[in-house]
Amino acid sequence: MKSNEVRSLNASIDSLKSVNEELKVSFSHIVVGCEPSLIIFQRAFAVTSAGIEGGKNLAESAQDLERTRKAINVQLAEFDGVKKSLMRDLQNRCEKVVELEIQLDEIKEQYNNVIRNSNSKAQQKKMAFLERNLEQLTLVQKQARQLSPVAATF
Repeated sequence: MKSNEVRSLNASIDSLKSVNEELKVSFSHIVVGCEPSLIIFQRAFAVTSAGIEGGKNLAESAQDLERTRKAINVQLAEFDGVKKSLMRDLQNRCEKVVELEIQLDEIKEQYNNVIRNSNSKAQQKKMAFLERNLEQLTLVQKQARQLSPVAATF
């Protein structure tokens, strides 16, 4: 009886070995058939990993770009403030030039009236004083005119 059992067990072992060999062959066929899918999966994984890395780099670049944009906006606001200040200064200077031109015209008129009305020494002194004032105002007017083209460039 034992020998029948041993033979039976040996037969089972042989049968299982042959089934095992068949499974190995089938498995190797399956692996070979899956290789293209495995390669595609590996490539997809690599692309996804690179995409994640690229996404991180893209996010960092976006943050850098946002910081740069904010810095430029700050500089632009400062520039606008300086520009407005310069424009106010220019406007004030132009108004001053107009006032000085009006004063110059008034002084010229007074000068001409004085010349017509008197030739006395006291009045001649006054005339000399008025002439100096006239020269000074003329100088200021010339300087103001020189500033006007410079201011127009702003």
